[in-house]
Amino acid sequence: MYSQFLAESSKLFNEMVYPNLQKGYLLSHKEKTRILESAEDLKSRAEQAPAAPPEGS
Repeated sequence: MYSQFLAESSKLFNEMVYPNLQKGYLLSHKEKTRILESAEDLKSRAEQAPAAPPEGS
């Protein structure tokens, strides 16, 4: 009886829980990478843009 429960529990974990955990983990890193790339792009654009004149001039 207990071994059946473990087998079913393991099957449920392997088929349902683990793939979703893995997908969430990978997506979180993909999102983090996208944000970092966007920040680097903005930084390079700011460095290339001409300096704005001071306010009030």
